[in-house]
Amino acid sequence: MNLKKQNITKYCIWAAIFLSLALSVSSYKLIPFENPDGLDFQNMYAYSVCDKELEQKFNNNIYLAGGLDCGDAMGRAFVYPPLLFYSTYWVGSFKSFESARLTWRVFIVIGLIASLFLWSSNIRNFLFCVPFVLLLFLQFPLLFALERGNNDILVVILWSLAFYFYKKANFFLTGALAVSCVFMKVYPLFAFGVISIGFLVDFVKYEKREVLRYLWGVVISSTIILLAFRELWFSWLLRVSQFSGRTMTASHLNHSMQYLFDLNVIGKLLFLILVALWGAHFIYANKENRVTSFAGALALTTYFSPVSYDYNLITTYPLFYVLAERLIKNFDIKTGAVLLLLLVGIALHRGLFFWGDLSGFKFHLFLQVLAIILIAMNDLPLWKVKHYYQYLKSKWELL
Repeated sequence: MNLKKQNITKYCIWAAIFLSLALSVSSYKLIPFENPDGLDFQNMYAYSVCDKELEQKFNNNIYLAGGLDCGDAMGRAFVYPPLLFYSTYWVGSFKSFESARLTWRVFIVIGLIASLFLWSSNIRNFLFCVPFVLLLFLQFPLLFALERGNNDILVVILWSLAFYFYKKANFFLTGALAVSCVFMKVYPLFAFGVISIGFLVDFVKYEKREVLRYLWGVVISSTIILLAFRELWFSWLLRVSQFSGRTMTASHLNHSMQYLFDLNVIGKLLFLILVALWGAHFIYANKENRVTSFAGALALTTYFSPVSYDYNLITTYPLFYVLAERLIKNFDIKTGAVLLLLLVGIALHRGLFFWGDLSGFKFHLFLQVLAIILIAMNDLPLWKVKHYYQYLKSKWELL
């Protein structure tokens, strides 16, 4: 492709990216606004201001109390791990729910901006990405997260810090922060698995000191967190086991791969293939390209749980940013295509998928999964697979 055609292609892809983002802003009208505003945050806030009740009746065990005991708006129990509860305990210091809710929304926005900055290679590239980021912030997932007062921002911040310290060759803190994400919420277990598999392969190949530092970070951080809340973990496991039995149906609000097919087990198996694919991405990528491995691992995490609301998709925002910055630094048509596909799958106006009963919602989910698969495959050395296939074919012909 000559330079003129390449420039035309580049401008067309960027125009398509910004046009799709601009046209999808009005998708926020499909958010199911609840009463009270900030419904999920209200659950955290209610338990954070329930000290007296928890102390007198439940020996300070938040998992023994019911939603009505602490004034949850819908009578919901607290199902998040102890680390998340004490990480958000400070919201109870506000005198009113309204002021706490506003502060939490500001925290989500600032925390996400700071997190994306950690993924940037330098300030100049980050500033070039600002228009893209601003439009990305006006899309359905983040606006839905702000409406509900979602707490996935804590995972995004911790995972971003884990990558930042990986970039700085501080593998101890990488391991400590990565495993902390798992104790903050359950679903980052899959992202942790992706990079841990990669680190173990590194250990077998060559990077033994680096991997040992990573493992020490994992072990020490896990031990501290488990001991710090040792009286609460069993109660939490009982509580979350009751919650995990909940199911949903395909809609514009959720993205669990379990609803991609009529048989849930097929979606689960496809998800495990997705995890293996990104594990391979981490193994084959050089250290510079592992920024995509870290971001992709986080992006796929919420697709397994049967309860995966689309506000959880703020976990895909680092992957959006990484691809956009890569496209700015060195234009590549394949990178542009997969970024556009990811935008179509995750950010495109959800009103376009209200067709064919549940078929439109399943197609929407399919586009998201396809994009995450193709992003991983875009960086994998597929020529090795091709050559291996030819090798097997030649052996078969000899037989």
